[in-house]
Amino acid sequence: AVADLGTFGAMAANDVRGTLDGVAELVTVNAGVARAYTNRGRLIFTGSLQGSPGGLASLAQEAAYSYSVYAPDRVRPVEMRASDSAQLVQWVSNRLKQPVTLPDLTGSGYRLMGGRLIATSHGPAAMFMYDDDRGNRLVVLTRPMISEQSAPMAPHSRGDVSGFAWADGGMGYSLMAQAAAEALKPIANEVRRQARTI
Repeated sequence: AVADLGTFGAMAANDVRGTLDGVAELVTVNAGVARAYTNRGRLIFTGSLQGSPGGLASLAQEAAYSYSVYAPDRVRPVEMRASDSAQLVQWVSNRLKQPVTLPDLTGSGYRLMGGRLIATSHGPAAMFMYDDDRGNRLVVLTRPMISEQSAPMAPHSRGDVSGFAWADGGMGYSLMAQAAAEALKPIANEVRRQARTI
């Protein structure tokens, strides 16, 4: 099942305690505190978000947490695979109520693995995951912005996960990976360039 705010909003508001039967993973962001749980009910991480509610800092943290939960998963890191990319784009565009561009990062050495919807307290977000020939993964997270609807690209990091976040025309974008921010900036610029062609 795909975790989205409509399905799990009530549980997020109640701080999700105990075992989450039938849910592989769940990332929630509620009242400025982000948490991730596994289906064993074990808390993976928790942290406070900085910046304006729903702004770039929140978006970057949501992307970093999503990377930390899904990128290490070798069984089902994505809900829909790259072979269903047209259906994936239609699905997330409908749920976000905005046209979503699926970035093509083959020129940067990354191929699409697939994607999924992510629950946040700011509404659903689309997460796309990519990998390279060495098995390195990165995620691109996008969602409509509550605040900072247009904001320049800025670096963000959490632990060993780093990347960039920005907003353009009411949509926010964040690219995160376990890599140096300098190495990720050209890829983030390519995502931004492609998103502007909508």
